[in-house]
Amino acid sequence: MLPLADTSVLGANPKFAALYRDLSSNKLNTDGTSKLDAKALKEREAFEEDIQTTQVESAKRQIVHSGLSDLVYRGDELPEELQDLVGITAASLAGDIGDEDKDIIANELERFHEYAPRIAEAISKNIQTDATALASLLSPENAPYVEDLADTIHKVQDTLATSTSRLSELRISLAQEIPALHELYREIIETSIRILEQTIHGSVARGTKAKADYLAVVAEGMSKKLMLQHGQLMQQIYTPEIQGVLRNKQEDLDAESLSLKRKLVQGAPNHYILHWKPEIAHTEAHADNTSRIIWRFCCPAEYRNSVGHVFEGAIATLLDVGTSLCLRLIGKPKFYSTLGASRNLNITF
Repeated sequence: MLPLADTSVLGANPKFAALYRDLSSNKLNTDGTSKLDAKALKEREAFEEDIQTTQVESAKRQIVHSGLSDLVYRGDELPEELQDLVGITAASLAGDIGDEDKDIIANELERFHEYAPRIAEAISKNIQTDATALASLLSPENAPYVEDLADTIHKVQDTLATSTSRLSELRISLAQEIPALHELYREIIETSIRILEQTIHGSVARGTKAKADYLAVVAEGMSKKLMLQHGQLMQQIYTPEIQGVLRNKQEDLDAESLSLKRKLVQGAPNHYILHWKPEIAHTEAHADNTSRIIWRFCCPAEYRNSVGHVFEGAIATLLDVGTSLCLRLIGKPKFYSTLGASRNLNITF
């Protein structure tokens, strides 16, 4: 059988590859013999026949020896004296008896020829039983007949030999494809490494990072540009002259607001009394003193009656002093809400 050739060598030399395949397929057998030498083939066949004949004779002797050994342990097949005779014969065939003991057992061996038919019948019966068991083992579901067992075994052996030869051919073919497989694995690994390098550390990753940095710089520049334009626009709109005008306008508005608050504070008592309790303002319209109106408005009737008119003037005088302070606070919404809640008044602003 030719040695295996590297696929790279076969690929680089097409003529050598054709010659190698022709020798492997057409000129040589799987065992290395030539398919074209007819004389050598005939000699080999004759030699194989001699070997087969010798193997058959050896198998027969082995079967006889095995049958005799089995009879020794199967007590129901032969009587006791024949079992002893069979045991001596089996030991002699196996070479377990020395030369000095052969003379002693010579008479026993002569008796063996007398009982040979009976012993052969027992051996045949045991072999038949073993053959039936072997057929069952060979095909448990469809056991062949004992007479066809030899042909069946030959067929199984031929099938096994063919399968073994085919398996060897497949192994050789597979071994020839292994370098190509390793080359393919190498290309896959190189491609995977290249893709990983380009994705994580390669040009793709560097390009993405550079693009992100560029966009960040552009965004920062646009932000500063907008801030600069905003500052320039504010400088164009809020010139010093416009700021002075706005400041003067704000001062005028503050002064006018203060004046309105003062007027509102000065006219607040009568206005809110008319708004809160119009009936009190109507009945006490003759009271020109604001403090007396507040006194009568704020104090319950029961308290004013219990105090009397004696202290009413004194209390009104004290109220005149605090009126100015009260009126300064009366303009605040919080004060109105507190006063209205204490007097159950509906005060709106």
